[in-house]
Amino acid sequence: MSAVRCTVAALLAAASLLVAAAAQAATPVTFNFTFEALPPSTAKVVGQITFNDRTIFFRPVRFSGEESYENVTALSMTVTGTGANDGTFERSDFRSVYFESRHGFDLGHDLVGQYVPLSPVSGWGIGCNGEFGFDPATARAPLGGSCNWLTVGLGSAEGDVMMRLTSMRPVVSAVPPGATPAPVPADGRWALLALALLLGLGALRHAGSYASFRRPSK
Repeated sequence: MSAVRCTVAALLAAASLLVAAAAQAATPVTFNFTFEALPPSTAKVVGQITFNDRTIFFRPVRFSGEESYENVTALSMTVTGTGANDGTFERSDFRSVYFESRHGFDLGHDLVGQYVPLSPVSGWGIGCNGEFGFDPATARAPLGGSCNWLTVGLGSAEGDVMMRLTSMRPVVSAVPPGATPAPVPADGRWALLALALLLGLGALRHAGSYASFRRPSK
């Protein structure tokens, strides 16, 4: 294969890697989640949340506060079984969402119950292994407490209703079961581009040298 063809092949390969990495990083992920009260109460919160980058969940993560709320592009939940505190709440009803995990996830399965290092008895979302909750911006919106408990009707005449997280499942499997690919960081993508350029310049230089010493054909 000629030097020019090698150069083109190297540049195309690097471009393909960059495009694939950018596509992966830009892929959102949506979860259906459920919080349920302990019996005999039938109170429940069923909702859906979308994060702008699925690679957040491929590694240990912890975020909270209003700045981190930019990671959330959509949020809605419906409260039932609490009486006067029932209702539907949207993203604007909350100031932020907080999430914490000491490990990455397999997005082919429910997050609740997935393995937590150094905690063989229970998985993420069970007890105080990990965190998923909400900071309300309105008085009636559910409040996320510690250890994956949600409180509805805080301070209301009907009394508080506490519910625990029982499910947080991806709507569509973002990766095959068992796969947790590591994302290519931004600096890694720049490194790939720099490598491609160096390879291209080297191949072109080699081609120029070869042309200089090549005998003219008779």
